[in-house]
Amino acid sequence: MRLAALAVCVALAAATAPLAGGAAPQTALLRALADVRSGPQAHAEFDYADLAAVRRLAGYPPSYAGARRSGRLTSRWTRLLGVGSGNLAAAELVLAPRTGIDLFAADRAISIGQPPKVAVRIDGAALDTAKIERALRANGSKPKRGAGGREYLARGQEGSIDLKRPLTSLVLALLDRAVVGPHVFAASGFEEPVDEVLGGRPSLATVPEFATAAGCLGDVIAAQLVSGSLARVPDSALVAVGVRSPSGPDAPVDEVLCSVTRGAAVASRQAAALRRAIRVGGQAWSQGVTKETVAVRRGPLPAVQLVLTRGGQAPPGVVFDLLVRGDAAALLDG
Repeated sequence: MRLAALAVCVALAAATAPLAGGAAPQTALLRALADVRSGPQAHAEFDYADLAAVRRLAGYPPSYAGARRSGRLTSRWTRLLGVGSGNLAAAELVLAPRTGIDLFAADRAISIGQPPKVAVRIDGAALDTAKIERALRANGSKPKRGAGGREYLARGQEGSIDLKRPLTSLVLALLDRAVVGPHVFAASGFEEPVDEVLGGRPSLATVPEFATAAGCLGDVIAAQLVSGSLARVPDSALVAVGVRSPSGPDAPVDEVLCSVTRGAAVASRQAAALRRAIRVGGQAWSQGVTKETVAVRRGPLPAVQLVLTRGGQAPPGVVFDLLVRGDAAALLDG
């Protein structure tokens, strides 16, 4: 995984409505899933951030230069700007002024896959895609038609790295196959992940485990959905985490962990393991948590849901740490 988060109240609930097959609400996350084609890279990992919402919460203008001039590059919400943007966030200081790849100007970020086959897509009306294309061409990229008929801006063989170029090797690898369109930029070191992240049929929103995870997470502004095998939870089809949209920048925030299981018995066992962990207490992830709720959501693919409510001063993102460090697997296995 790239990523790339007390007064205790425990409740065990059951939701009887199906979570897949169109029953999930039309959240921004579900719309993002609908914009990505179902494929092996997207199934391995899907990361998403509503950058416009995060930017508003952080009080940033829609440009990296503007944010720097404001002197407010540190915020409770800053961490979420890196969700869904892969290695682009780490290189923003170089990329924004030199290439126009400005995450602060984007309204949404999506990334899929596992290294090295990771693709990043950013969308937004304020993106200067003309500047991005000029910069890529100046850096040696040329039009190349791929095996599937799509035209990319490419510099070399798939997955190649040119260490003599001015950008870092990691970013160069990510930009080796790029597509620039009206209000959208997508790139990877390989063609297949770019094709998936730019959409097509069937979409991820039609895949039962992803639709179930979206319904379980709810109205999130940032999320990470990882296959159960990669999350080291083999009894789960998918493990997902997300931060729900708060009522304001200083309001408490709900962070959610969801396990889309392979059956009702697994869901009951994982829920029991979560309840035991909460009773024991004292975990690093519980810092700042004012409420913990466990629920089993029943349906064709039962899902176990842990909601952590954190106070208004706590930086959101503890659930991403749970997933990245492997703590989510330990919690669900009990």
